[in-house]
Amino acid sequence: MTQLFKTHLYDEHVKLGGKIVPFAGWEMPVQYTSVKDEALAVRNSVGVFDVSHMGEFFIDGKDAEAFADYLVTNDILSAPQGKAIYSPLCRENGTVVDDLIVYKIAPGRVMICVNASNIDKDFEWMKTKKTGFDCTFTNLSNIFSLLALQGPKAFETLKSMVNELPDLEYYSVFESSIGSNPVILARTGLGKAHEGRCDPLWSCCKGCFTPGSLLSPLWT
Repeated sequence: MTQLFKTHLYDEHVKLGGKIVPFAGWEMPVQYTSVKDEALAVRNSVGVFDVSHMGEFFIDGKDAEAFADYLVTNDILSAPQGKAIYSPLCRENGTVVDDLIVYKIAPGRVMICVNASNIDKDFEWMKTKKTGFDCTFTNLSNIFSLLALQGPKAFETLKSMVNELPDLEYYSVFESSIGSNPVILARTGLGKAHEGRCDPLWSCCKGCFTPGSLLSPLWT
């Protein structure tokens, strides 16, 4: 039997009574109470989702944007800094490897978020395309965790936790911090906006999202 991965919040989910199920090679909480209760919480207030099984790749260096632009079909070079761009990842013959989001965090720094079941496959495929680009390409999926906040109170909830959070445009990204810990915040997602605030805001924290450190207090 294949060993399933666990997120940094796994012990918290179990302690709080989350129903754990296998999903894309991970042990993930599917619900806590009932589908109705949790749907209403998101519709009327805010819901928090542990989606730390997703993959995070980082491109750093002079050609970071050019390499990201070469990898995907959407236009990365023309997008402004601070923009998040949804795109397919395609082979040369037009068939699709995966769909993903590219985040232009800062000049010379790009993050790519990929689907959990495709992390290794996507990373190995992208690595084969890096020749000729002056940049580093690293898979930090095991270091980063990902929380998604969704609902009409998502913005105010997250704003109360971080040191700085502007009124992000849809599909944008911003670097902030929680205390002295750096975080990356983005407003993305495919949910229908409700009062302009229903699309998920997600945050990744490098090396800090560990039980009992930063991630557990955020979750509770």
